[in-house]
Amino acid sequence: MSENQDISQQTLLAEEMEISKGHPPSRFRTIGAHFLRNKIDYILGFIWFSSICFTVIYVIPFLRSECEDMYYRTLIAHSATSLLRLYKKFHQSIQFNFEFMEQLLLDDSTHNLLYSLMFYCFPPFPWIWLPIFLFALLHVTNYGVQVVECFSPSAFGLLKKGFELMELQSINILKIIAITEVFILFIIPFSLLSFSFSGLALATVTVFVYEKFLILRYMSKQNPFTRIVFGEFIEQLEICTDQSSASACVRNFSYALIAHFRSRTDPSCRKEDLIYPEKPLLGKKRFVSGL
Repeated sequence: MSENQDISQQTLLAEEMEISKGHPPSRFRTIGAHFLRNKIDYILGFIWFSSICFTVIYVIPFLRSECEDMYYRTLIAHSATSLLRLYKKFHQSIQFNFEFMEQLLLDDSTHNLLYSLMFYCFPPFPWIWLPIFLFALLHVTNYGVQVVECFSPSAFGLLKKGFELMELQSINILKIIAITEVFILFIIPFSLLSFSFSGLALATVTVFVYEKFLILRYMSKQNPFTRIVFGEFIEQLEICTDQSSASACVRNFSYALIAHFRSRTDPSCRKEDLIYPEKPLLGKKRFVSGL
């Protein structure tokens, strides 16, 4: 039995004793017991909120020159949440076999960790912070919904309106994250490429590693939005290529690009695996909680 389960049983027994004596547990005791049962979730929520703060400070123009380290703090916070989520999911089922490694590699938290570590070694990239910021915003809202549902579903009227607005926009936010992650692949060469052998090698290696990251994202069983965006991108590229009056060289390059993307992605991961807008996205056992 784990430490968290021991604490949960002790707190539940204490509450039952209080109720049996005719004294319902105090509000403070209830909140404390809830925190102990879900302390990793609250730590994750705090780190996600820190990521939002770091990003906002970094993107403010007159603070950017003085607070450039906020960019790296954002990446560190994103790495910390990814490691904590991996620990929470897999610490009781660690196995040294192929099936476990495959399960670990297909988890979104592993992809997020790779994303953060990949860009930590480079100067600040444009738009790298946007997926982190939007993911953090979704997760902080998700934790807020859980707290309101747990303690006072009828209160916090204005806050609940904000959560409902975020939930309505969750599909669009997840699509923006996927589009940004795909777009970053095309700006890496322009950010790293220089007229030297080392610059060319660095850009090539980074594009190669980032492409692996996108393939892992595409094959994710938890988040279908990357393959949705990829499918729409390939469809639009095929339409533009077929209808354009460009030269044969440009058309051949476009067809080669389409064939490359199709060969690098897994056809078993279907674009039809959509998350429908009417399905709740926020809450303890809903879509965002699994990302």
